[in-house]
Amino acid sequence: MSSLEIAAILLHEGIHAELRRIYQGNNVVAEPLAAAQYNYLASLWDYYRGVSPASLVSNNASHTFMVYNHVLPIANAIREFDNNTYNLDHYMWFGWEGLSSIGKITNPQLLDSSQETNYLNLQQIPINDNVKHDCDE
Repeated sequence: MSSLEIAAILLHEGIHAELRRIYQGNNVVAEPLAAAQYNYLASLWDYYRGVSPASLVSNNASHTFMVYNHVLPIANAIREFDNNTYNLDHYMWFGWEGLSSIGKITNPQLLDSSQETNYLNLQQIPINDNVKHDCDE
């Protein structure tokens, strides 16, 4: 695996852990939150409770939440890790990896098969460009 792929896996799994920590450790929000932070937490609660949208949640609450909130941040983080070498589309599959099946069934659809193929193909460029990162040595 390339260092980019490893970094993406660590981000993905770290987000799972953080979402679960937030959900389990914060059943009641004790202090006032900024509107954006409140909306983020409120929607996380909805996904874990199976409220929004019920057809997608079941046992995939964190994946569903990540589709709506973390695909782009993961892609941006991997792009930054790669010194912004390529445009963002080259890194989008790093964000979609493990989430694409949910992205294909969202309404409206957030990922279609042609986008998936395009992102997979573009991802191969930074993976195979032989650029060394500090952690590769």
